[in-house]
Amino acid sequence: MSGARFFLDANIFVYAADKASPAKARIARKLIADAAAGRQGAASYQG
Repeated sequence: MSGARFFLDANIFVYAADKASPAKARIARKLIADAAAGRQGAASYQG
C-alpha cells in the first residue's frame, strides 16, 4: 500500500479463509498483512 490509511471491511476476513476461491483468499490475506505491517488499516466489528 502507498502509506494512505484504508478501511478493511469485515468481509475481507471471511474472504481470507475462502477455500473455494484461492485467488480471492490470497488477495484478502495480502490486504490484511499490509494493514498489520503498515499499521495503516482500520477495521470495524459488526454487531
